[in-house]
Amino acid sequence: MIAEDKLIDAVKKVWSSLWNFQGYEARVRNYVSQSDVYMSALVQVGVDMERGGVMITKDPFDDRSKNSVYISAVCGHNSKVVDNTGIPEQILFNPKSNSVVVMTLSQQENALAFDANGDLKVTVDKCAGAKKRVLTDLQARALAKAAINIRTAFGGKKEQDIEWGILNGKIYIVQARPYIDKK
Repeated sequence: MIAEDKLIDAVKKVWSSLWNFQGYEARVRNYVSQSDVYMSALVQVGVDMERGGVMITKDPFDDRSKNSVYISAVCGHNSKVVDNTGIPEQILFNPKSNSVVVMTLSQQENALAFDANGDLKVTVDKCAGAKKRVLTDLQARALAKAAINIRTAFGGKKEQDIEWGILNGKIYIVQARPYIDKK
């Protein structure tokens, strides 16, 4: 958003998300005290992504698969992945073999992009290539390398949940936080 009058409402929405159902339940499941958590809101320039998504520095489906990076990707802004709407392209990268395995192709019908007011709006953009891929293998490998570097920067012991975007061929990291395994 660009308008100042919308900023306060947006910050309140972020702060209140601390107490939404998913947040509350995740803390209960992981034995995190409800009174020891805090929320913050970072005001930043929005990245009008050509592609975006989420990465996890582990295989969320197979604990035996060590050092893999799971990548979920859509055309446009990554909100569709973060909000869990639609089926994104899902990739598993194995750094040991340098292999990119496409688990699902994106089934998105449209994308999100910023309008002149700074709000996210639905567009008809479909960035997927001829093979219906959102990311090339080269982009997937570059994202996985960034994810591994982020995990290392945070001590290398905690897996990371990373939101990312690509604009003009450059990777932008929107946020990184410890991954909470929901198993």
